[in-house]
Amino acid sequence: MVKHDFQLHPAQVGQRIILPTSFRGSPCFMMQTYQDAMAIVQSKGIPNVFLTFTCNPNWQEIITELKPNQTASDRLDLVARVFQMKVKALLKGVAKIGWSAKVIGNIWTREY
Repeated sequence: MVKHDFQLHPAQVGQRIILPTSFRGSPCFMMQTYQDAMAIVQSKGIPNVFLTFTCNPNWQEIITELKPNQTASDRLDLVARVFQMKVKALLKGVAKIGWSAKVIGNIWTREY
């Protein structure tokens, strides 16, 4: 057995890479997105509506497209597309049809 006389520190291993803001999910992207949201708040005012929209895997649009013995978790692409359609319809209803007061700003996030 060969014994080495040196110790490696975690800082000496690998190469540090800073992901750019164009890489979604990177710390730089998150900071830029936060700062953009705060700039909107500064110019438009404090938000007065907080809306939460949750995906339902039992929506009819999802169930009808599944093959026999498939579940929604087998077709995440389908679930994501249906959810995107529903979000667009919701935002259209809120912003354009006027379900609530006039919309002057919009900030949203999506979590999986």
